[in-house]
This record gives sequence, C-alpha cells and structure tokens, in this order.
Amino acid sequence: MVLLRLAVSILGRAFGVSSDIPLKIRGSRSEVESFTKALAAEKRYLEAYRDYGLDSAATYKSRHSLDAAVKGFERKNGLKWTFA
Repeated sequence: MVLLRLAVSILGRAFGVSSDIPLKIRGSRSEVESFTKALAAEKRYLEAYRDYGLDSAATYKSRHSLDAAVKGFERKNGLKWTFA
C-alpha cells in the first residue's frame, strides 16, 4: 500500500496535482501490486516521452514495459487499463 501511495504521489506531482488525493484501493495483495506496477510503468513511459520524445529507444522500451505491466494488471484483475 505504501508503494501505491508513492506512485500516486509521484504521478500527482508529474501532472501538477496535489498528492493529497483521497484514495482507497481494495483487492488482494496481488491485485493491488499489479495496479501499482502498471501505474509506475505508466509514469516511466510518460517521463520518457516527455524527456526523449516518441522516436527514442528509451521511450519504446518503456512503452514495452508498460504494455507488459498493463497485460499483467488486466489478467490479474479482469479489468481494462484505461490510462494507456
């Protein structure tokens, strides 16, 4: 849960939003971990896009990692990832 709060805080700062967002995530440990991994991968992809642009190898690599994390989230939770 601490990792999730950290990820939400980092994403909030990246988008200029306060990190004091009231948030409650429910699910099994593996479901929450898959959410956290996908959210962190989303953050890394957005940072790579911002820093290097779409044509960079770093951006392609982070997008591949994001796709893998999203696939894990969707398989584990039975939900579609709406951010990517």
